[in-house]
Amino acid sequence: MWSPLRVGLFAAAICSINGQYAAATQHQDLDGRNSRSASITVRVSDGDQPACVKPCLDKILSQYECSIERPCYCENLKLADALDICLSATCELSDYLGSQRSYAGTCDKQPRNRARHTRELCWSMFTIATIVIAGRFVARMRSLGGSGFGWDDYVAFMTYALLVPTDITSELEVRNGFGMDMYLLTMEQILVLMKSFYVGEVLYALIIVMTKISLVLLYLRIWPADSVTRNFRRSCWALVAVLAAFCLSGFLALVLQCNPVNYVWLQVTGIEGTCINLEALIYAHGAINVCFDIVVILLPIHVLTKMKLPYTKKAGLSAVFLVGFLVTICSLIRLQYASLAVKTKNPTWDLHPIGTWSLIEANFSVVVCCMPALTGLIQRTWTKSFGTPPQMGYSMVSGDEAWQERSRSAVRPSTNPEMVLEQWESDAERNRKTQIEDQVTK
Repeated sequence: MWSPLRVGLFAAAICSINGQYAAATQHQDLDGRNSRSASITVRVSDGDQPACVKPCLDKILSQYECSIERPCYCENLKLADALDICLSATCELSDYLGSQRSYAGTCDKQPRNRARHTRELCWSMFTIATIVIAGRFVARMRSLGGSGFGWDDYVAFMTYALLVPTDITSELEVRNGFGMDMYLLTMEQILVLMKSFYVGEVLYALIIVMTKISLVLLYLRIWPADSVTRNFRRSCWALVAVLAAFCLSGFLALVLQCNPVNYVWLQVTGIEGTCINLEALIYAHGAINVCFDIVVILLPIHVLTKMKLPYTKKAGLSAVFLVGFLVTICSLIRLQYASLAVKTKNPTWDLHPIGTWSLIEANFSVVVCCMPALTGLIQRTWTKSFGTPPQMGYSMVSGDEAWQERSRSAVRPSTNPEMVLEQWESDAERNRKTQIEDQVTK
């Protein structure tokens, strides 16, 4: 199913999404470069401006020998930076945002919006993830020829259950102005947006680790104790334990990142509170996550290369697992925007890239962890529809399904792991090969 060519095309598609997103962001940034001062200066011609504005305005305009009637008022970015520092230190957030809106109108600055296609991206990927997880459910049903459900499936289903509220939080963010300059939003919108972002990031941290746990549990199911070395299975169980600990620690660190907890989204209102070094947390969690990606993806490759299979089958089987590197690419792209998460004065605009890539990675992780489990369903469906097995060169069936097949043949289960992975022949041919292999391994 997932031949090297298809995996290559899929990777190219993901890279294309990245390129289009980056190009769109760059274009919007260029469009907004001249409007940078729109987010950090004020209009003073109004008589009802906040009391905090005039002292800052008088000080900064005199320092730069400028006035509101001159072009420098809208064009001098250094002046805008200096005025922003003064206003952010002396004004309440509502007054600060009001001054930004006023300036944008004075200098005729066009509103920026990065989230034009976020909703379409979110629900398109969610639809794909839903189809894939439903396919996994059907593939495991014994009544349809599946192997039955195992812990790898239960963890995958729990991960999907977390993906649903994750995508809902993304919808709430977009509806409340995510990807727009903060001065364009009301205080109510900002608070809903920041709370939704917080919940979404916590769920993201759970999803990306639980999909890895599901994959490792699948390895244990594919390769039973009599088909691989004891060290391989011990490594898998140890990795499951470490991933579970990482999942729990990451969850607690993100949930309790601030004291009080609601300071995460209420800090924009000026309430008192403290937070841990969020930038360090994001980089540390992201780096460890990437390392675990690599370990989980490469773990079964050694076992596959040791199997006595034709090169094309080995390449196809390896491609099923190596496609997980596309999730790693999403993680690395997401980390590029991590510093903006804590150093921004315009969070509703600057947090959009990291939020978008978190969304992509979460949805795509669910898709990737279900790929190996779907090949059996696709082959059974193909065989039932066309009468002959698809010529894919390989298959992926769980160990317990192979055991059931051999039990029906009244033949002692083979210790050769090839019989766990190759299930595409007809019943007669499959039973004949099993008997031959058993005689060889006795």
